[in-house]
Amino acid sequence: MATITLEIPDELLPQINQLGDRFPEWLTLSFQQSTVPSHLYREILSFLASNPTAEAIRGFQPNPEIQARLRTLLDRNKSGLLTPQEEAELDEYEEIEHWMILLKKRVSKP
Repeated sequence: MATITLEIPDELLPQINQLGDRFPEWLTLSFQQSTVPSHLYREILSFLASNPTAEAIRGFQPNPEIQARLRTLLDRNKSGLLTPQEEAELDEYEEIEHWMILLKKRVSKP
C-alpha cells in the first residue's frame, strides 16, 4: 500500500479520525460515482413524492431519453461491445428496474 501525506483543514480532522481504519474504504467509495444520470433518480423520487395512485405506479416509465440510452446499452450488450463503464451503467439500470418491479407488484396486490 502506498503512503501519501495530505494537508487538510483542522475542522475535518475529527471526522477523519472517526473513520479510523475505514478511511481507505471511505476514500475508495468517494471516488465511485453513479453511472446512471442523477436526473433519473430525481425523476423517480419526484414521482413517488407526488403520492401517485397504484395505477400511476404500474404505468410508470422513465423519460424517453433514459429509455433510448437503455436500448443503446442493451444493443451494445447483445453485440458484446459494452465497455466496463457501460456494463456498470447497465447493471445500475437493472437494479433500478428491479426495485420498480417490486414496487409495481406491491401496489398490484389486493
